[in-house]
This record gives sequence, C-alpha cells and structure tokens, in this order.
Amino acid sequence: MAMVEKIFIQHPFLRYASSVFVMAFLFYFSSKSSSNLPAMPYGTDKIVHTIAYIGLGISFAFWFKPHLWKRFRVLVPLAVFFLTILFAFSDEFHQSFTPGRMASGFDLIADGVGAIIAVVLYRFYLKKVVFKNRPEK
Repeated sequence: MAMVEKIFIQHPFLRYASSVFVMAFLFYFSSKSSSNLPAMPYGTDKIVHTIAYIGLGISFAFWFKPHLWKRFRVLVPLAVFFLTILFAFSDEFHQSFTPGRMASGFDLIADGVGAIIAVVLYRFYLKKVVFKNRPEK
C-alpha cells in the first residue's frame, strides 16, 4: 500500500483537507486586485492556472479511495473533472467582482486542461504505485 493511502487510513479527514487548502489558496489569489499581483509576461498566467488546477484536481482525486477508481473507471475521473471545473467557474465568477480583474473563458480552458492532467497523473500514480503489485481483474 502506498504511503499516502496509509496516511489517509490513519487520518481520514486529510483526504478532504488538501482540497480545502487549495481552494482557499485559489480564492485568496482571486481576491487580489490586479495591482497587487506580480506582472507576468503575456500568456504565462494560463500556465499558472493550469498548474494550480492540476493541484486542485489531484486533491479532489484523493477524495475517492483507490478501489473506487478501479471499480468506476469512468465515473470517478469524470467526478474529479467536474468538481474541479465547478470550482473554476465559481472562482472566475468571484474574480469578476474583484477590482481590476475579470472572468475569462481562456482561464477556464486552462483550468480544464489542468483538471484533465490531474486525472491522468493520478491514474498513472494509482497504476504505478498503489496497484503495482496487485493483479488486474
């Protein structure tokens, strides 16, 4: 069993705590006006969005125990994707009320790409680490 899963068995609340932390982090930065954020070259904010939403997607992936990923091979990844996108929509909406900021469809696309990458990375982790020594059924 992977070390992460052992920790989640001992402390089940941690399975959800990482999502709360990442969402709070994203909410905090969405609340910052554009004058309070560092200047970035054009387009690099989409890379930041993608990376941030990879983190959020992986934290949502933790919500589902490995055996659920195996049993519901399509449903669980879709749930992770939609939870991540739902937060992205709410975050863009929240950001639209922040002075000097605006909601952007391109940000949502970058967030969606991050969600997809998160699902792919987590499935790879499950295959290579968690299910490594277990026979396929």
